[in-house]
Amino acid sequence: TFGGASPEGSRVDVVVAERPGLGRRGRTYVAAAAVRLLALGSPGGPGEGWSATLALTRTQALELIAAETGAREIRLLPRP
Repeated sequence: TFGGASPEGSRVDVVVAERPGLGRRGRTYVAAAAVRLLALGSPGGPGEGWSATLALTRTQALELIAAETGAREIRLLPRP
């Protein structure tokens, strides 16, 4: 939960931390800003991550799919 309240319906920023690769440094950036969080699912078991359903544009969705491939970590940060 976000501050004790249900997070569904709130706005979040999606932050991606990339893995460093050959000849390049990893970077951290906001991949999608102020998107609506539609649903949040807890991990199903050990070693599994949370799942989130976000209200994204087609472009944002494609960018996040591409980012997931090289991501070390993807986090949702609640908007104030």
